[in-house]
Amino acid sequence: MSLDNITAEEAVRRMSRAEDLLNDPLMDEAFEKADATFVGKWRNATTPEAREAAWHGMTGLAEARRVLRSIITDGEFAEHQTRE
Repeated sequence: MSLDNITAEEAVRRMSRAEDLLNDPLMDEAFEKADATFVGKWRNATTPEAREAAWHGMTGLAEARRVLRSIITDGEFAEHQTRE
């Protein structure tokens, strides 16, 4: 999705959805279980390739959370802009 043409209203809607996702206990459980799986694979890796694959999984999960937090920040900014 290109965010160049996103409206303030859409940014606020996206912010709300991202907050819902980050605060959803099921989503949190899924992220925690996936992270634990990747950490276990990383610790028990017997080859550099397996360790690297697990590392990519862990960093992918962290990036997904970062993107959601960024959407929240963008929405907060848009919300502030619409109040001025």
